[in-house]
Amino acid sequence: MKKTFILKILLGVSILISSCTKELDALFLDPDGSTETKIEYLFSRALTEQGAGMRIGYNPSGYYLVLRTISPWIQLAGVDGNDSEMMTASGNAINNSWSSYYVGFAPKLTEMQIQYGLLPDEEKSNYDIYMNLIKVVRANATMKMTDLYGDIPYSEAFKAREGNNEFFPKYDAQLDIYTSLLADLKEVDTYLSSFSLNGSIVHNKLAEQDILNDGDITKWRKFANSLRLRAAMRISDLDNALASSTVQDIMSSNAPLALVNADNILVNAEAPNGLNIIGGGGGLFGRAIEDSPNLVYAPEHMLNVMNGSNDPRIPYMWVPNTGGDYIGLPSSPDTQGTLTIDRDNYAYINEDLMRNNELLPGFVITAAEVNFLLAEAVMEGFISGTAKDYYDAALTESINFYYEINALNASASPVAPDTADVQAFIDASTATYDGTKEQLGTQKWIHFGLFQPREAYASYRRLDAPTLPVNIAAGTTLVVPVRITIADNDKVVNEENYNAVKAQDTPNTKVSWDKN
Repeated sequence: MKKTFILKILLGVSILISSCTKELDALFLDPDGSTETKIEYLFSRALTEQGAGMRIGYNPSGYYLVLRTISPWIQLAGVDGNDSEMMTASGNAINNSWSSYYVGFAPKLTEMQIQYGLLPDEEKSNYDIYMNLIKVVRANATMKMTDLYGDIPYSEAFKAREGNNEFFPKYDAQLDIYTSLLADLKEVDTYLSSFSLNGSIVHNKLAEQDILNDGDITKWRKFANSLRLRAAMRISDLDNALASSTVQDIMSSNAPLALVNADNILVNAEAPNGLNIIGGGGGLFGRAIEDSPNLVYAPEHMLNVMNGSNDPRIPYMWVPNTGGDYIGLPSSPDTQGTLTIDRDNYAYINEDLMRNNELLPGFVITAAEVNFLLAEAVMEGFISGTAKDYYDAALTESINFYYEINALNASASPVAPDTADVQAFIDASTATYDGTKEQLGTQKWIHFGLFQPREAYASYRRLDAPTLPVNIAAGTTLVVPVRITIADNDKVVNEENYNAVKAQDTPNTKVSWDKN
């Protein structure tokens, strides 16, 4: 029985990889136009996979996981109705996000390792750069997976392709996964700190194949260390000592971080092959929004917070109702009496920012997040410094970030943020630093928004902020799930190992780092 399942999986992998390859050929520039299996080509392909966790697509991530699941759960956008099923993740959200990592993304990394092992020893040093950079991408993707699902197959996953007969990988504990990823990221930064291009053909191809950072090694170091910082703070309530020592090591070694928007790690789109094109059936997140216009009203709680502080980001993120007012749609609108839910009455997602922005990039790490994390690290006593300075920098970078993303849209004409308004927001509003996790978590939630919903969901669970109005359906208070359950296919195929984690695989059982 299990052999039959394995054959089906292998066949499915082949079909899905072939399908993904055809789709990506249409969306991304291929410098060489070659289908030959080479480490550098696999590297480029891996970067474009949705399972890498660096961009939101139409499916599986955009429509099911974001607009139908995470967004209404933590009120990143207002939806035009509520029912008893709204806090239940659909099978598409669960299974497709699982397969995008295990079927679409990770096999390319395994194939890179196989191809590397086949190289003559004298050639391996030229390819070490690709093998190190892909560890950073893997860490980013794997963190997103374990943050959603908890314990997942990791250390033994994909070994069967390498000839180790590990067809049924164990589920690794979340802390073990994080500990391994932190070690990987540290090793990568050490390697990159002394790396230099050697003039070989392989190295000369790096900028061409690296569609994320264009071969900029300093930017890769900023990616790796910013990801280390995110990972350390993510587990700060689970392993305080490891979190503290990691952050201290980053700061004491002056490891480069993404501290200003010029350092942001983004999957940039190139016209005419933009990531967000609506037409022709190839649209990504923009198409998801177009197909679900009822799911992207401005949420009441977020707009109440933003209106209360005269937040300069409001016109970049939202458009007012036809009366010119920024009024957010309440959660559980079905309990509010008779509401006319349309754009005449409620503010709406700024389409210049997202739906119609063909050059909308994929968002990986931003300076605002890094500064928020450093502010929290000071608050926790991990490092010295002034938390308010980091927090203020986070707000400033976030405001400029939203303006800059609007400005990518050739048909938009956003007005640059007014310096006096920004300073008043930072120094004399309800957003002014008050030293609380509630405020820090709320501002991170606003910053992440629909651009980085997985990070918003993780931050919301860990910091228990913001405090959101409850959703009610048919008189029943709905509980926000604290994890997504394991994909059905793995429960059957890998039944013996799944049984070891089955008891914790419920929507209301917290993942290990969610201690509060």
